[in-house]
Amino acid sequence: MVAPAAFAQDHTQSAADILQQQRDIRQDILTEKRGWDAIDASKRNAVIARQDKVFERLADVGTLEELNPTEITELSNDLEWIHSIAMDAENERLVCTREKKTGTNRVQRVCRTAGQVAREQAQASEGWHRLQSHNPAPRSDKP
Repeated sequence: MVAPAAFAQDHTQSAADILQQQRDIRQDILTEKRGWDAIDASKRNAVIARQDKVFERLADVGTLEELNPTEITELSNDLEWIHSIAMDAENERLVCTREKKTGTNRVQRVCRTAGQVAREQAQASEGWHRLQSHNPAPRSDKP
């Protein structure tokens, strides 16, 4: 996907790359993969409508430099909105793992959304950094 900040600064980006990214997103929407099954049908339809505008705007364009400033702004806004909904979909994507419960040999399947996994990883990392800052590594006085 196109990062909105990068898009705003790099108008030489290939229209073909943007179109391919949008086609990939469209395929995920239509097959309801990568979390799109958890996104409301009206939002999925709104994304498709915005993509249609992007496809139309970039139909005969090689680089974004060929667009006027108004068209670039409209394209940027559409891509940013699509990116926002796509990130919502990605966060709703289910990630399932097989985990052993502490103290047993029994394995069970645990499913979480990608957003939950990311939050758990961030909390674990934050806890680790906090632990490291309170327990500095021992110093060696030996040369």
